[in-house]
Amino acid sequence: MKIERPSAFLPIKAHLSDLVHNLARIVFDPYRPELHYMRGPGPKWRAKHDGAGFDGTAALVRVRVKR
Repeated sequence: MKIERPSAFLPIKAHLSDLVHNLARIVFDPYRPELHYMRGPGPKWRAKHDGAGFDGTAALVRVRVKR
């Protein structure tokens, strides 16, 4: 005859399981934002806009700052 008693380690198992799950999710996270980072208009945008307003040179702009 086997006597069933509540396990004192059940909460520890649950916490350990959560820890392993969260660690695996962090380590194997498929989302990589650097792959989706846009660095500005590309060749399709330039072709569509026919280079209007963009001649490839930098412009200096004077900005007034309130003190």
